[in-house]
Amino acid sequence: VTQLWMEHPESIREPKQLAKMWRWCRRVSGKSDRRKALDADVIVSTSGMLDGGPAIWYANRLRHHSANAILLTGYQAEGSGGRLLLDERKLRIFGNVTPIDLEVEQFSLSNHAGQAELVTFARACAPRHVVIFHADGEGREALSKQFANEMKVHLPTNRTELLLI
Repeated sequence: VTQLWMEHPESIREPKQLAKMWRWCRRVSGKSDRRKALDADVIVSTSGMLDGGPAIWYANRLRHHSANAILLTGYQAEGSGGRLLLDERKLRIFGNVTPIDLEVEQFSLSNHAGQAELVTFARACAPRHVVIFHADGEGREALSKQFANEMKVHLPTNRTELLLI
C-alpha cells in the first residue's frame, strides 16, 4: 500500500516525508525476518484487532519485557482480542487467555466510516438486507434502528452462521 501511495503522491499530504520514512522500514517476509524484528524499536503488524496473525506471535514474544508496549491504532470490537486486552489486560495467545502486563494504549487512527457515513452508503446501495456485525452492542442497536423501516436488519454474533437468500 505504501508503494502505491508513493506512486501517487497527489493522494497523500506529505509524499516526501513518507518516502523519507519508508527508507528506514524493514519489511518482514518470513519467520527469520520476524525473529530479527524482535530487536526493532517499533513493530507494525497485522491483525488490528489481535485475533490472529503476526501480532499474536509478536505479543507472545514481547510480553515478558516491561519496556515494551502495545499500541492499538483503531477500533476494537466487542469479543475481539484487542477489546479483551483493553478491558482486562489479557490476550488470547494460541488458545490460552494470557495476562499482559505491558503498557497498552489505544489511538484513534481508524479509517473506518462513522455511523452517518455507513447509513448514507447503505441507503445509496438500496439493499434488501443489511448485516451489522463489526460494532459494539449500543452502536449495533442504534445503527439497526436507522434501517428498521427500510430493509431487513441482521445482527449476528461471533461464530454465528447467517444465510441470506
